[in-house]
Amino acid sequence: MRRITNKKLRCATTLLLVPAWLVLGGCATADVAMKLAPELAATTALPVTGRNQWNQLEFGHWHVSMPAPYRMDGWQIAGTPRFVPANAELSVKAERASLEFEIVADAPESRPASAGCLAQGRFASLTTFHARSEDETSVTIPGYPRLDCEFTGAHAGTLTLRADFATQIDLGGARFGAEHWLVRSVNTHAQQRGNFPLTRFGYEITLGNRVVAAVETYGAGRVWVLPELSREQQEQVSTVAAALLYYGTLLDLQDA
Repeated sequence: MRRITNKKLRCATTLLLVPAWLVLGGCATADVAMKLAPELAATTALPVTGRNQWNQLEFGHWHVSMPAPYRMDGWQIAGTPRFVPANAELSVKAERASLEFEIVADAPESRPASAGCLAQGRFASLTTFHARSEDETSVTIPGYPRLDCEFTGAHAGTLTLRADFATQIDLGGARFGAEHWLVRSVNTHAQQRGNFPLTRFGYEITLGNRVVAAVETYGAGRVWVLPELSREQQEQVSTVAAALLYYGTLLDLQDA
């Protein structure tokens, strides 16, 4: 499996697999919407603003009051093991990005929740050198990319996500005390007839057997939250939604 970055993947899969209406105006500006669960069909979408790390992230009546710049580091090793041809080189690369933020609702009684998140990617690449050219094939190592967050303050909890190797669908969950939310990436768009996974368009959040919230990370971003959730549950969802929005941005930075 060749590793194609998020931005390249969006263009490549658009050109190869999705209807022609998506390519009008180019990959970056196409009006792509993630496939929304039926439970949220009647729920109003909350537009997202300020996804850039230097701006204030906002959606609905929630906003990040203490954004922090991303801290990125990593390492890479390369060599020619015995099983690799003499004209080739094998390398393994690890990338890490971390950030902290504080989110609060625009309400007098609301207390802020703080988050510390770590996103990680790990890749193996084989470069074959020819007389006048070279070929590189990269794969994402199983279990990556991954996200781990710890929440403190008003809503103490955790969020973990791991990517499935074959489909690159993220699976995981968030825990706040006895409350357990399942989190799964949505890798199909609204106009797609089948369920073939393309790229991460966003995430859906499930409580019990019901999808109660969704976060679109493709483009500017949107958030859906069922209004019948309790205030406490909505606050928990907003904290997870902010982390997922930042994660989508971190994946783009990783692939830049």
